[in-house]
Amino acid sequence: MITKQLLRSGKIRVTFSMPVGIWADSIHLVGDFNNWDKAATPLRHSEQGWSVCVELEPGCSYQYRYLINGSDWCNDWRADRYMPNELGGDNSVVITEPVREPARVRVVGQTYQAFSAARALTGTANDGTLKAEWSDSYDYEYEGVALSGMV
Repeated sequence: MITKQLLRSGKIRVTFSMPVGIWADSIHLVGDFNNWDKAATPLRHSEQGWSVCVELEPGCSYQYRYLINGSDWCNDWRADRYMPNELGGDNSVVITEPVREPARVRVVGQTYQAFSAARALTGTANDGTLKAEWSDSYDYEYEGVALSGMV
């Protein structure tokens, strides 16, 4: 399984994990991001299962597989995609599209501000409806229910 988190640096932290029920002495993450080095990225075992975090560049796709006990290859059955490999099987693929974090909204009287990692917006709140424009190069408008306080 993979989960993704946008970092302040702009990179994407991807957590690769395998279930606790996998009986193994070792599991390694092997893929494009570590030049298919079979020993470079070991997963750690805990009560929740096996996992490792890797910081990747946004807007890319990376092929990978898990190597169990140094001999058994396994795909991630919750990967973003699968690509055929040279051996007649498939590789798992993770796609690091930029992840947008939810905006934080603060309502002060009839004005509000919302912030996310990459963008900010300001506008007015009328009858519980927000209307604003993002302050970056995008021309998005947002309408939604005004929330009191900070969320």
